[in-house]
This record gives sequence, C-alpha cells and structure tokens, in this order.
Amino acid sequence: MGANYGHFTSEETKRKISLANKGRVHSEQSKKNMSAGRIGMKLSEETKRKMSISHRGFKHSAEAKEKISKAQSREKNHGWKGGIRKSTGGILVLCPDHPFANCQGYVYQHRLVMEAHIGRTLLQSEVVHHINGNKFDNRIENLMLFSSNPEHLTYHRLCRSGLVPCSGKTDV
Repeated sequence: MGANYGHFTSEETKRKISLANKGRVHSEQSKKNMSAGRIGMKLSEETKRKMSISHRGFKHSAEAKEKISKAQSREKNHGWKGGIRKSTGGILVLCPDHPFANCQGYVYQHRLVMEAHIGRTLLQSEVVHHINGNKFDNRIENLMLFSSNPEHLTYHRLCRSGLVPCSGKTDV
C-alpha cells in the first residue's frame, strides 16, 4: 500500500515523501491501485483552478507540430492499416493521385473496381450500386453502374414497386 497522505500528515512530511518518490517506477498493479483510489474522487474548485492554471498556455511550436505530425503519419502510425479504411459508405482506399480522391487522398474501393472493369475513370456524376446492398462486397458481379444519381434513385423506386427484380436493400 502507498503512503497515507491524509489529514494527519504534516506538509513537511508530505514534501519529504514526494521527494523520496521522485523518479520511482511504479508497477502496473500499483498504478491500477493508485488510479482505482481516484475514481469518482471529487476535486475542490481550488484544485480544479490550480490544475487549469498548470496546463494553461502550453503550445507546441510550428516546427514541433510538423515533427510530431511526420512522426505519426501513415506507415509510422500504430493504427496504420495499409491505406485501407472502413466507413459507412464502404471501403476507402488510399489513392492520392486519383482525380476524385477526398481531401485525405482516399477513394471508395467500389469506384476503383468499376473503373478497372470498364477501363476508364468514372465521371463524378456516375453512381456505383451494390446489388446485394452490402457496401463492403465489392466483387464486380455485385456492382452496377448508373450514369447519374436520379437514374439510380429511379432504379430503387422500380425495385420497391416490384417492376424490376431486385435483391438486397432498396430503401435508398
């Protein structure tokens, strides 16, 4: 167990204990014990004010920000997954030279698959539809190309009315 920093410890004793513990490496178990004791702990307004002041005003220089950014970018980042991301709209692939890449350099994989299949870059107005409704299934046999979004929406209306045979989601 750690030292008792309660009401009965003098300021001088607290200072001595603090100096004695400087540079001490804590085991994982002792770290858990220390943090567990603080869970739900209420801080006085004075303590909150002091903490706020101690953290105020620290800013990295432009050079430091650049260095940190480069040190954690792409391949060097612990979360790097080879330039592939999942989003609600499907799988995004890093392709910074693509004419319709987003501001971070990513393009939807289903658009790249369709472009490779038809042998040209898709127009921005063209829409790639997933036949089975699964936006993560980018097999060419599961993709349909529409020349515009109104044409794509018309297809969904026809599916809902039963005039066109459909599989997957039609609630676009």
